[in-house]
Amino acid sequence: MILGETLLAAAAVPGIASLTPVGVVTVASRDIRLGAVVRAPGLTPAERRRVVARMPAGAASVTLPRRAVAALVHHNIARLRPAAGPGNIVFRLAPVAHVSAICFRLRQKVARGGVVGPEMAAPAPCSGQPSAMLRFADGALHATADLFPGDYLGAVHLTGRPAVQKGDALQIVSTVGPIRVVRAVTAMQDGRNGRRIFVRDEDGQVFAAPMPRSGESE
Repeated sequence: MILGETLLAAAAVPGIASLTPVGVVTVASRDIRLGAVVRAPGLTPAERRRVVARMPAGAASVTLPRRAVAALVHHNIARLRPAAGPGNIVFRLAPVAHVSAICFRLRQKVARGGVVGPEMAAPAPCSGQPSAMLRFADGALHATADLFPGDYLGAVHLTGRPAVQKGDALQIVSTVGPIRVVRAVTAMQDGRNGRRIFVRDEDGQVFAAPMPRSGESE
């Protein structure tokens, strides 16, 4: 295990800290963060994201005694002294995730033959076949029929606009055999196809996720 950086003790946290009661914790990256292992009233989002340990490179899981995890918590925030208790905690690395295709819906009407520009569309959940009639030509999307606000464009490339913009709501898809798990995340930065961007999940954890290349599906 590689300990995270030693940091100054945080301000007092009200209430009694306790380790997570579960025996198996799934982590999105090799970083093991404070919020994944301890329950304590008053923890700030920044404290929850603090790295207390790091899984060895190449390891899919690691097992730590609860007393060792309690010591890591206290090492990073001196005022937190969670009871260790018997047993171990197994940390498992989540399957490699990827950002699903970025899909869009129209914001406004577009007449037949008109160009669908980036300012005319908004990100939307991917949901089957597009309802809008489109044709890509001369580096732009052209409407082949009258289009209306709310029409589903699907996973199209809108010239001049990043595939993802900071603050966009996205989906992270993990697949293990026949099991498909979808997680809601928020983009922390603009991103383009084929690159990695930082995203934040609903638990406040921030990690890098790869964008699909242009033309890739899930």
